[in-house]
Parts: sequence; structure tokens; C-alpha cells
Amino acid sequence: MIAVYFFLKLALILRGLDALTTEETILSVLSSLSSNALPIKSSHIARDRFTHVSNGFAFIEMSSIQVNKEFCVAAQREAQQNI
Repeated sequence: MIAVYFFLKLALILRGLDALTTEETILSVLSSLSSNALPIKSSHIARDRFTHVSNGFAFIEMSSIQVNKEFCVAAQREAQQNI
């Protein structure tokens, strides 16, 4: 299960990611949750310095607070439907 946290108003923290998760995978999943194109400014997966394997979390920076809120609502709706 992936947890989504609202962080610093413009950024999201995604936790519980697989060790082999890539930025492309994250962007693909995020875009599937929204009918509109998400204006993502940047994404960063926290990785081990030596192995470059994901530490299981990522930061996603959105273009505005409103977009961030809309995404959080869509993610919560999707999670409730999958229960």
C-alpha cells in the first residue's frame, strides 16, 4: 500500500514504494489517477547512495497548492474504491 502525504503545501510524499520504482512509474500512476494532466514540477525518489535502489519514498512537487489538493482528493477516492 502506498501512502500519500501532503507536505510543504506544494509537495507530496509517497511512501511504501517498491525498491525498483522509477520516476516514470510514479508519473504513469499519478496520471492515471487524474483525468487532467497533472502539472508536476519535479519528482525525486530517495535512493541509497551506493546501490541507487529506492529507499521506499519519493517527493513529488506540484505547480500549485490547488493541484496538490485536487490530487489528494482523487488519491483518497481511489483508495476508498479499492478497499
